[in-house]
Amino acid sequence: MPRTHDDANLMQEVAMVWQRVPVPVIAAVHGVAYGAGFQLALGADIRIAHPETKLAILEMKWGLVPDMGGMVLLPKLVRSDVLRRLTYTAEPVGAEQAERWGLVTELADDPLAAAQQLAQVIAGKSPTAIRAAKRLIAVAETADEVVVLDAESREQVALIGKPHQMEVIAAAFGLSAILATSAAAFTAVKIVGCVYLLYLGAMLLISRESDDPERPLTTPAVPLLTIFYQGFLTNILNPKVALFFLAFVPQFIAADAPNKPFAFLLLGLIFNINGMLWCHFLAWSSSSVGGQLKQNKKLVNYLSKATGCLFLYFGVRLALSRQV
Repeated sequence: MPRTHDDANLMQEVAMVWQRVPVPVIAAVHGVAYGAGFQLALGADIRIAHPETKLAILEMKWGLVPDMGGMVLLPKLVRSDVLRRLTYTAEPVGAEQAERWGLVTELADDPLAAAQQLAQVIAGKSPTAIRAAKRLIAVAETADEVVVLDAESREQVALIGKPHQMEVIAAAFGLSAILATSAAAFTAVKIVGCVYLLYLGAMLLISRESDDPERPLTTPAVPLLTIFYQGFLTNILNPKVALFFLAFVPQFIAADAPNKPFAFLLLGLIFNINGMLWCHFLAWSSSSVGGQLKQNKKLVNYLSKATGCLFLYFGVRLALSRQV
């Protein structure tokens, strides 16, 4: 028969197409699934059957062999001896036995409702990660170790730090309802942050120069608490900051870590200590250079205006940012 769908003919594609669909396919099986019906269900990623369901490779009863992709799909699910018994005898098996052999994923009194419930669970995961997982599993079932390991790396690199991963990490910490899934909350936080950045930029731009161009510029002392509040507001009112940390830190936490929240806090603390040391160095070095620059009042005024423009730019960028 001609190959009409890649490496399959038309009848084989009826079952194999579910393997090619990029998203998970769940089959709800009840009543009887013989021959073509059985092979059709085999193409799904997951099969949920009613306890009284009967399944059979029935082709041998008519002097035929499975011809709808069954010989591609079945070896992935059952042992060789089970496959041979089912094929040689054409005898129906109950759902409970089928589950023990691996032909059925699980049993449910209402297979359709169970399939829909499972689909909702899967739909709540990262869509790009789910698609990547299906591609990766397909490779793992047929390729050698070298190819599989390379595919693992490529799929993972394509996922790390991307918007969908950031969203599900935020969901794991209860923040997605605020930042990722709630457009109103995201917009509110964004507007407040935008207004604050625009205010800082405007204040720098409208600041007036001294009447004496020769007098060195002196900066009034600012209380440390005020500096802290300014930095705190700048970060807390930008939702991207929270999403960055929620995407970055978990990459260094093992999937089987016994206490993930503690590991997250510890790594976050280490990150902040390192950042504090680096920022202290920058503050010290910039203070030394700044002491010299302050002697040139015009240069300082130009830098102040440039900083104001930068704050205005960041405020506009934040205003135009979209929810991920």
